[in-house]
Amino acid sequence: MSHHTQDEYVSWCVANAATLTAKDFMTAFNIRTREVGLRNYNNILCSEEMAHLENIKNLWAEFREWKGSLEEQAYWSAARLEHERETVTQSLSVNALQGIKRRGELEIELIHNKRPSTTARVSGEEPTVVDQQIVYHPSSPTLSLASYTWDINDDADFWNCWLKLLQSNIPHGLSLEHAHIIQCGFSIKCDPRIPGDFYKFLDLKGVSSRICSQSVPYLRLYLDAARSEDLNAMVEAGARVSLLDNVSSRPFFRKILTHYPQYVYGNLTGLQVSEIAFNHRAIWPLFEAISDSLPGTEFIPGETRLQAIKTNVDESQPGYNADGLLKINDGFELLLLETSGPYNNEDKPRHGFDHVKAAFGLRMMLRAIFHKYYFGGELARELALYFAHVRGKKLHIWSLSMPTDNILVMDRIACLQIPVEIADRNVLLTLLNSLWALKVLLSRTMQVIADMRELHTSTLEKYEMGDQLEECTDLRSLLCNENPKPTKQTGAGDLLPLSSPGLDPLELGSPYLIVENIAD
Repeated sequence: MSHHTQDEYVSWCVANAATLTAKDFMTAFNIRTREVGLRNYNNILCSEEMAHLENIKNLWAEFREWKGSLEEQAYWSAARLEHERETVTQSLSVNALQGIKRRGELEIELIHNKRPSTTARVSGEEPTVVDQQIVYHPSSPTLSLASYTWDINDDADFWNCWLKLLQSNIPHGLSLEHAHIIQCGFSIKCDPRIPGDFYKFLDLKGVSSRICSQSVPYLRLYLDAARSEDLNAMVEAGARVSLLDNVSSRPFFRKILTHYPQYVYGNLTGLQVSEIAFNHRAIWPLFEAISDSLPGTEFIPGETRLQAIKTNVDESQPGYNADGLLKINDGFELLLLETSGPYNNEDKPRHGFDHVKAAFGLRMMLRAIFHKYYFGGELARELALYFAHVRGKKLHIWSLSMPTDNILVMDRIACLQIPVEIADRNVLLTLLNSLWALKVLLSRTMQVIADMRELHTSTLEKYEMGDQLEECTDLRSLLCNENPKPTKQTGAGDLLPLSSPGLDPLELGSPYLIVENIAD
């Protein structure tokens, strides 16, 4: 697995831009997981350094053509087999070697359009007959990619296997596995039902940006005032946004850095009075700042009815009130906010229930887009919506996407401490970098929705003109199983994914994916 930084990726791609292809990048950095490779290469092409290249449009065209091609399938097939061979060489038995051999035979059969035999081998056991399913043998409580032959030929197989493992032992009636939602994240403790090998394949990272390092003259004045604990000087420094070269970031910085000295710092008691006071003083301004810097959007604070519910269920069904929504003007909802009580609230059952309720809301938001642009094609795989959960002293940011049909992945991309003291300067900078990254990701979501709309319109246009249409999935057929709005139950506090203790970015090397601005 590759352990290079985003800067190293970008530098190499810029140096080789004249002849660069997606396959060249994957090969050069020995990337063996499709999801990781495509995500990294997409972020590279979106970077500021690549955006200025004369042939950037050609690079994008080559990337789109490569995705889904036979050449791409052959590359990932070879990469997977090579990874397993290396694993076997290190520690595995003869039985595992035989499993690798069987995987190779299966792939050869698939290449020649033969129906693979329905036999999967379990290390140390007789073959077990299956019908296009993953094999779980009762004699082995601990599963691993090394000791089992998994029919994992693409991303769909990978996620289906993960979901099957989760559904083998669902602990609670509100567990998200019932809604086919898989939870993961770079700082989430591994689920004991999932082999560690699966997490290694994901190469999960948090999300951040470099917006603070690009705003040094402006921020230096603010930080100097903070060191002096001069609140008035901090407000004045926060208002001097003319020092910022990045014009689009000016509303973002002004909103947060003038508001927090006035209403947050030194007002800890006020943050703990009630949820509404906490939201008003410390939380809503953060998302208003993102919306202010993201044209075409608005943030609606307070108890806000989720409009996506109306698209999905009849009016007799109970509605969903979020603590805030960020949405496209007169359009789709992109992010919902849930705040579980005032600052430092430790009501775990409430935290757990709000987490599950928000996952339900996100699913309905995604489904609303699918029902509007149902001929959005493979672009649906690139669509991500977001959930911000404020609980205790932290802000958790989750994304929801559908990497394969009817399986949703909910990925925690940030876990942020909320700065409540003037001395929390480093905490503030981390918050700013991560929220700006979220802003960029939301702008990408808006672009994907616009692309889905165009593809949907073009498909229907061709149909009306009598043109030959390519086969495509009607997205209305996905996520069609109804999942009722969750109701409060005992044990909800146990539904929160556990965080890995002692997460130290300095020890982990590069735990963050740096999200660059999209070129204008």
